[in-house]
Amino acid sequence: MQKSIRSINFRGERLLKSNVIECLLSNMGISLSHNEDVYTIYLNYLADNLSAGRLGSYFVDWKKIYKNIKDFDVEIRLLESVIRSPYDERKKRFKEIWEGWRKKHKIAQALFLLVAIHVGKDKNIVLRVNNADRTIDMDSVEDLILFAEQVGIWDNLKIEKSLVDYALGVEVGLDSNARKNRSGTIFEKEVCQKQLEKAFKNDEEFDVVYQDKKVNLWKQVGKRKIHDFVIYRSGKPFMIVECTYIGTSGSKPTAIAESYPTLSKLALEKGYRFMWVIDGMGWKKQKGDLVSALQKIDIMVIPPLIRSSLLSCLR
Repeated sequence: MQKSIRSINFRGERLLKSNVIECLLSNMGISLSHNEDVYTIYLNYLADNLSAGRLGSYFVDWKKIYKNIKDFDVEIRLLESVIRSPYDERKKRFKEIWEGWRKKHKIAQALFLLVAIHVGKDKNIVLRVNNADRTIDMDSVEDLILFAEQVGIWDNLKIEKSLVDYALGVEVGLDSNARKNRSGTIFEKEVCQKQLEKAFKNDEEFDVVYQDKKVNLWKQVGKRKIHDFVIYRSGKPFMIVECTYIGTSGSKPTAIAESYPTLSKLALEKGYRFMWVIDGMGWKKQKGDLVSALQKIDIMVIPPLIRSSLLSCLR
């Protein structure tokens, strides 16, 4: 059996790491025989109970989408008036709007949005016209008219009953590209944070702080990051919590799993506890990485075990 790793519980007492895991297994109704490896049993439990599901907020960030639409609502409606104009009057109508509108860059941005392009006011689009590159200047009304004609905005969007509703659909499509980037944040704030706060709900001695900048061990390993959570006890740092959701396997999970044992060691040297919360089916194929991490990290759990580990096994 792997040599047990010692850690410190809430009351400062020495506690065997294997005993913490045994406590968690016992809480789940899993009994152990004398010849069973506690680490193997626990790791198998973690792997078998990883979540394959995604929270609804992962798929669409409606708040961001509606904000983007609201920011350009007036400009989109003005462009709709251009599209509804007779064919030979569209250029004239667009120029009238352009000349009379103070925030001209928003007209340009709204125009690009209609074909699923997000650009800043200082960024230009390069269009291929008559076998030559043509930079579309966002400050040029003629360039914007050329872009609309070449891309087909005037002709193809006239069938839409509401250009604002159409733009809403475009934003939903563009938002799908951000799913990968927000999965980690959603896991931290909507899963881990809720479980941590629930564990200390009736205990005023503890305070859970999200992305606290006062305590940072990442700097000691040469990384510019912030800990997901720092738990304070009576105003002093007590525990560092890192949360990692991996939906697919690959090189990233391996690199992550290799970095946390060092972080855990640094935390324990300073008298802090260290908890690593994992989830996602990507870890299932990276089980070898978890084997090594489990034996070196203070405590590793999946979300359903956060509260149990804090309330029962580490006190």
